[in-house]
Amino acid sequence: IIGIAAPRSFAAMECFSKEIIFWFFCFGVPMFMAYNGGATAATVDTIQKVGGWSPTGIGLLGAMDKIGITMSAGIWGYVLQHVPSKVLLSAGLLVNAVSVAVFAVTQNGYLMYTTKMLIGFTEGLQWVWAPLWVARWADEEKLPLWINLSGCVAAGVGNGVGMLLAGSSTANGLPYAFPFQVEAAVLLLLLLLMVMVPAEKMAIT
Repeated sequence: IIGIAAPRSFAAMECFSKEIIFWFFCFGVPMFMAYNGGATAATVDTIQKVGGWSPTGIGLLGAMDKIGITMSAGIWGYVLQHVPSKVLLSAGLLVNAVSVAVFAVTQNGYLMYTTKMLIGFTEGLQWVWAPLWVARWADEEKLPLWINLSGCVAAGVGNGVGMLLAGSSTANGLPYAFPFQVEAAVLLLLLLLMVMVPAEKMAIT
């Protein structure tokens, strides 16, 4: 049994190269988390009409994920020193995906505020972990490029894609929930992939 398990473990290690981990989890995950902000901005008018939101209330809803990111910034760095990265990232990605899915189907204002806050709070973990992972695993030539791609490029591309898909889908008569359901589905697929990655490959120390 040990002899069989060892080659399988080695095969898993080989399958998930640092390049694959970078593109899926340092670029792909933050991109689709940032997508949420663009999708919200593009659907805010539709959400306001459906839910009868006040201007102040809808503005606060759009800001809740940013508040969550800001609140979490000082927390995740400390927690990452004491909890294995894979465990923390998997839990954060699950909470984020579920929160997006709930946000898509509910019209309860308090629940929408809560899910938006959780989306931002767990997104903050990704922004803290990614540069730390890149700093450990990237070679000297790739380090500047990977830092840039996993930060402002992932955020910009995700926000733009979210705005494009959400704006075009609602303009064509689809419910505002659709772009968020797409996001939740993609995040869950990335979570399934993350579960298969050896824990040491996700470590920052």
